[in-house]
Amino acid sequence: MSKRLTVYLAGLTLVACATLTPSIAFGSTDAADEVTADDAISAIRNVASGTDEQIANPGDVEIGAANVTVESDLGTVATVPLLEVAPIEIETAELVDETGDIVQAAQSVTVSLPTTATGDSPEIGTDGSVTFPSASAAATTVIPAGDGSVQFLTTIANSSAAERYVYDFGLPEGARLTVNEANGAVMGLDRDGGLIFVIAPAWALDADSNPVPTHYEVDDHTVTQVVEHRASDTASYPIVADPWMGMDLIANYKWVGPTSAGNWKISVAVTATMGWVTSDVANYNGWPELVTKVTRTSAFHLARLNSARATYSQQWMCHAIGKAAIGIGTWLGVDGSPTWDLESWRPVLGQIDGRSTWQIAETMVQKRCNW
Repeated sequence: MSKRLTVYLAGLTLVACATLTPSIAFGSTDAADEVTADDAISAIRNVASGTDEQIANPGDVEIGAANVTVESDLGTVATVPLLEVAPIEIETAELVDETGDIVQAAQSVTVSLPTTATGDSPEIGTDGSVTFPSASAAATTVIPAGDGSVQFLTTIANSSAAERYVYDFGLPEGARLTVNEANGAVMGLDRDGGLIFVIAPAWALDADSNPVPTHYEVDDHTVTQVVEHRASDTASYPIVADPWMGMDLIANYKWVGPTSAGNWKISVAVTATMGWVTSDVANYNGWPELVTKVTRTSAFHLARLNSARATYSQQWMCHAIGKAAIGIGTWLGVDGSPTWDLESWRPVLGQIDGRSTWQIAETMVQKRCNW
């Protein structure tokens, strides 16, 4: 089991779990349709322990009387209401360039959950996960994660549950939803084509960790996850399905150096969200996100980045292109590294011979970003 799964499962308990009693004999289609928080968490634990599919690692959440809030290092803020079934609120971070000018303003997004909740108050876990009980054989658990992502886990109790789970998005003016045809992920883009968020490719697993057919349907500002659990005679309930919505592309970065010649390397760890976006988005949004993180650290670090900005940014573009070259859906760089390493001693391609952007890109990928 991955470390992320282990961390999550260790904290996945309810504040009031001693007062909750499961009401569903999972696996039986004759069971009651009420799904409690205990039922949902039990199903998530079971699926997570039997598969490599990732369950989000909850962030350093603030649990208040009215909501649960988490903020990423970049400044993305996710808020989950506790007093009623209300939309999840997400405020994305402002991105800047090397001069401090804003290249993408902070943007607000809301997500309305599938209409399966009972209207009872949500149940909160000790780790900040929030479960909305249901009387229609399917409940939703929301996990606000530390990397700026939010995971929505639907627990389907029996065959009487719906097969369509609708998420309505409140988007900024001019924004749109579009499908990444390479992997089935859904991207929310602003009017200029900048990334607001991306929803990971759909998955659904039964109680024996067998895949259940599922996919997304996009219509205007609505994403519907279709889980075809009734079509199978062998599916074992409960089934867990997962839309995972990510905003931040970079988890963290660190400086490595200096070398004897005074050169520095930036080693950038990217989030799982990076694996769900196109190469264009990885380049267009990823580089200013790195610049913003460096800017938030200190003016001294920003000056160090600017001293070799041209080659750093070319190497970033190479990794953005190369992540697709080594396998659809992966977030690794072209060299297969878990970090994207940008080295100040690499020459700036095209600076002397005047090659086109695409000729430069071809050279970069051929040399595995180490020219």
